[in-house]
Amino acid sequence: MVKPTTDSIFRVKLQTQQPQ
Repeated sequence: MVKPTTDSIFRVKLQTQQPQ
C-alpha cells in the first residue's frame, strides 16, 4: 500500500531528478 504523501514526495523527487 502506498500512502498519498509518499506518492507526492516520490513524484517531486522524480521531477527534481529528471525535469521533463
